[in-house]
Amino acid sequence: MINKFIKIFGLSIIVLGLLLSIASLMYNRYTNENEFQEKLLALDDSGGDNSEQYFKLREEYLTPKFVLENYGITSIILGSIILVISIIGVSKVKTPKTNIGIIMLGLLAALLTNLGNVGDLFLEGYRESSPPWADSLGIPLMSIPLFFIISIGWVILNLIGMKGNFQTNINIFPIKFKHLNIWYSILIVISIIITVWLIIYGSFWLILPGFLWIYFYISLMLGIRESKLNEDETIID
Repeated sequence: MINKFIKIFGLSIIVLGLLLSIASLMYNRYTNENEFQEKLLALDDSGGDNSEQYFKLREEYLTPKFVLENYGITSIILGSIILVISIIGVSKVKTPKTNIGIIMLGLLAALLTNLGNVGDLFLEGYRESSPPWADSLGIPLMSIPLFFIISIGWVILNLIGMKGNFQTNINIFPIKFKHLNIWYSILIVISIIITVWLIIYGSFWLILPGFLWIYFYISLMLGIRESKLNEDETIID
């Protein structure tokens, strides 16, 4: 019954996303493209840093097109994730079957996070979110390789939790709150808050990576807990 409800909920969100995406196609990006470009040209010709005036001008002429696009794609991604969970079955959702699976999960989360940042930069550049005279793409792109290295290092650092008799292929639901690792519990809560914030603001590029980070931390936390529980049972026996 719960899986059926979740499936209907996921499908409903996907349908909502499709409707929002279709609605976005009915709008041009600006209420008056020619007038906007004329005022933009005047700003560019005036010299100096007119970035603040640019943002005000753009906000004045923007239609709901981009907002509808963002929430449409966000809804489709979120609904698809929910739908996949319902197809697998809530009670059958488990951590990866092997240690290598968990390692690959962490690396995938890091990779998609960085690709999402790159995608967002190019999309916002296409949407003219920054003044045409500003270097809004080159400088941020230069920081991506460094951020990628840092994120990979972060994954490796957290893999320390896999030492010893680490367990895999563990049922995630129903959630049990006893004997949880504090460090990974904090990371999970933070990741959930960030992912919810991304959904609320329609930052669709990072929603899937957000869920992957949550899944990664949960897999580490449950693997550590199960190994400790097994050790305790062995000692008792």
